[in-house]
Amino acid sequence: MPGITREVDVITRHPTPQEGIFKLVKVQQRSGYVIKFKKAIYCDACTLLRPYDDQTYPRIEAETAAVILINSHIKAGKFELFYSPVLVREIERNADELEKIDILTLLAHYGKNAAQSRGSLTKIWARGKEFRDKGMMTMGDSLHAAYAEQVNASLITCDDGIIKKMKKIDTKIWYGTPVDFCIKEGLL
Repeated sequence: MPGITREVDVITRHPTPQEGIFKLVKVQQRSGYVIKFKKAIYCDACTLLRPYDDQTYPRIEAETAAVILINSHIKAGKFELFYSPVLVREIERNADELEKIDILTLLAHYGKNAAQSRGSLTKIWARGKEFRDKGMMTMGDSLHAAYAEQVNASLITCDDGIIKKMKKIDTKIWYGTPVDFCIKEGLL
């Protein structure tokens, strides 16, 4: 007798905020459920563009390797990449057409718009302003943090200034460099 095929779609939070949120992928299996989780991540523009930077510096080379590794896990379905309209505008302002097309293609094929996920844009804007008022450098950086927080995604950045400023604000999301993220996730 053939088994029954069922589809599951559940959202659950991991118990500690520093470990982020996991989202259930729809999966099918005969006679039972299989649960596969994707970790939500939000990479800012400097992170997504890191592979195009001058690779003669050891830190940039290490971060590039980490970004490439993260991207491979995104493409393999392990991580769910979120982006925002703010990030898209930053990428579109890039003067290098090849870089711009490459990153926008990654977002189009593998990314999910955080603005369409849940919550109101008014709340995201207000949270971004709150972050800016508490010490974030620019409204753009503040909105990256607000969008990442809205979808409970880990915020990955190569910008030391953002990491330093994130320490001053009250947020429950994990944030750090691509290398730190890969270490935390056991990818390195």
